[in-house]
Amino acid sequence: MKSEIRHIETIIIGGGPGGATCGYMLAQKSKESLIIERSQFPRDKVCGGGLTPKCYRLIDKIFGGITYDYQSVKKLEVHLGQSRNRTFDLSDEIRVVCRKDFDQILLEAYKQAGGEVVHGRAKTIEERDGKVFVTLADNRQFSCNKLIGADGGNSIVRKYLDPNNKRKMLLLEKTVLNKKFDNIKLYFDTKLEKGYMYMFPNPEGCVIGYGDMNTSKHEFQRRIQEAGLPDADKQKGAYLPIFDNIEYPMKNNIILIGDAGGYVDSISGEGIFYAIQTGGFAAMSIIEESSFKELCGGIITRMRKINQLSEYFYNKLVHYPLVYFCTTDFMYNRIRRKIDDYLAR
Repeated sequence: MKSEIRHIETIIIGGGPGGATCGYMLAQKSKESLIIERSQFPRDKVCGGGLTPKCYRLIDKIFGGITYDYQSVKKLEVHLGQSRNRTFDLSDEIRVVCRKDFDQILLEAYKQAGGEVVHGRAKTIEERDGKVFVTLADNRQFSCNKLIGADGGNSIVRKYLDPNNKRKMLLLEKTVLNKKFDNIKLYFDTKLEKGYMYMFPNPEGCVIGYGDMNTSKHEFQRRIQEAGLPDADKQKGAYLPIFDNIEYPMKNNIILIGDAGGYVDSISGEGIFYAIQTGGFAAMSIIEESSFKELCGGIITRMRKINQLSEYFYNKLVHYPLVYFCTTDFMYNRIRRKIDDYLAR
């Protein structure tokens, strides 16, 4: 027996920052929407949790006086190999959040604005009669005029639009509770293939993550010990869609945002800002009946340029001059200003 098909104007698959932002902005304009989220919040998310200045300013602009707990970080430690490192003072703080708490706050803002959340796993997507149909694993069925894919790097919506899309970098992460640090630490090494290890301090302790094109659990463990970082038993992983040139078909009625759309900085790994920004553009395209692709054109161009730069950034021939510049006083201020500018815009 087929279940009744419930029709919603806009369905958003995924309740993370991008999906919550899109839904919140629609609710603010009394536009009907439904978020389908497979997990019960609060839930863990593989992510350093760093909010750059451009990110938390955008959050303030969209969500007004929303408050969330964070650790303020004003120093960035860059480790290059085993013997060379440099600490950069940042002009503006990076706010490091615990994603399980931060994501729940944004989703609650959406619900308080009048939005609805249904828990379940999207199983199939199809288009017919001018509508998009979504069937969940428990066979509940929904239809909509607009479908927003905000379901991360392993997006079912992305697979529907781009069946040949391949998984990208595997990111492994551990959460260490009750260990306090002041600075963000980044570890680069020529032995890593387009990747790095990181440690982000947050209100509960810290998260330690690592990924490159050949990620392995054994290598992660070895690097944690080599860096003298605290360890934890529990390990989680997720695919990070970096080096994505965003060349899949873009439809007016199906929109990909955040990690699902490949909107991740392939040098820094930053994704929260782009999830929120593309989520906002998706909402604007519905409210204003405009083109998401045109609204998002600047971001798409930026992503492609960053992908090109990343080829040089992670090139082994460039690594050694980078080590020299980062540890030489006369270049310190120039590099610090570049970091500040990169985080702010």
